[in-house]
Amino acid sequence: MRLVVKFGGSSLRHDFHDAVQLVKMLRDENEIAVVVSALKGITDKLELLSKTRDRKILKSILLDYASFAKKHGIDPDVIKSLSRGLSFAFSLNFPDDRIRRDFILSFGELFSASIFAQAIDGVFIEPWNVIQTDGNFGDAEVDIAKTRRLFTRIRDLMEDGKVPVIPGFIGGFKNFRTTLGRGGSDYTAVVAGTCLRARAVLIMSDVEGIYTADPKVVRDAKLIPFVSYDEALIASKFGMEAIQWKAVKLASENEIPLLFGRTKGWWMGTLVSGRSSGMPIITYKAEEPYGIICVINEHPEVSYEVISEGKNWATFRVPREETKKIVGEVHRRIIEKYLPFAKAVSVAIT
Repeated sequence: MRLVVKFGGSSLRHDFHDAVQLVKMLRDENEIAVVVSALKGITDKLELLSKTRDRKILKSILLDYASFAKKHGIDPDVIKSLSRGLSFAFSLNFPDDRIRRDFILSFGELFSASIFAQAIDGVFIEPWNVIQTDGNFGDAEVDIAKTRRLFTRIRDLMEDGKVPVIPGFIGGFKNFRTTLGRGGSDYTAVVAGTCLRARAVLIMSDVEGIYTADPKVVRDAKLIPFVSYDEALIASKFGMEAIQWKAVKLASENEIPLLFGRTKGWWMGTLVSGRSSGMPIITYKAEEPYGIICVINEHPEVSYEVISEGKNWATFRVPREETKKIVGEVHRRIIEKYLPFAKAVSVAIT
């Protein structure tokens, strides 16, 4: 069976051993490709570095990854050439700042993939050589037709028993690096799954799956076993961080099942496919000038203005500073109705 396994930044940083062992276990009887994110917090530092050119930030990033490699018994020299590349980023000539920014932001995933490949004796892949995009730097779209042809190399490696490790979030356009938007490693994983005709794409993170609300905000959020592509797409467009919306869209178009799980302990909780559990999902965005709450599979009686709606969902305008609190309140009402046997007492974490 051919599988793609993607590890998020938080689980990589905190559950690296579990991630490595999961891949080693899976590759015994399957053809595996791995996609990795930057360590949690690194992309924000790289974004700041691209704006400020602060050498202290650069030093902090390089030290973070060197320490991370040492902690897991990997020689930091594995990222030596990449470290030099990032150090010279501001002395290179780029046509404009957008291209320089994407070049700098790419290094988080490159560092992660280099270290992970070393840990599993895998093959580090330069993503711009296999993933072709348009020129929308910062939020590029993948050209699937071109990329599918280039993935022949990846398929050959897998058939030879090797594990390709692909840095997420990164593509290529006319010899420049592009990035795929926040959450772009999810997109990379589904692109890989599509081009490899994988049986499934595993999205591994620090939570078990998709919940009725953000479990970091609503403590009594319920894990949902089956979520449809349509539900996941709406939820991801309106604030759900479990997966990028472009990744869901591509998975839906190609009928690639997405299996969500927690890296630590290998707990698998949610399957995104054509099947739905019918359970409610509440997502939110707390942005200027107001907050937005999206409710899927329920029509709550609330006094907030409806902004948009579809067959099984609606979005509501709410006071920005109260968004998380209102999410908790709406969730409590819905869960009490939907699961009358549960003692649903939502507590919003601010």
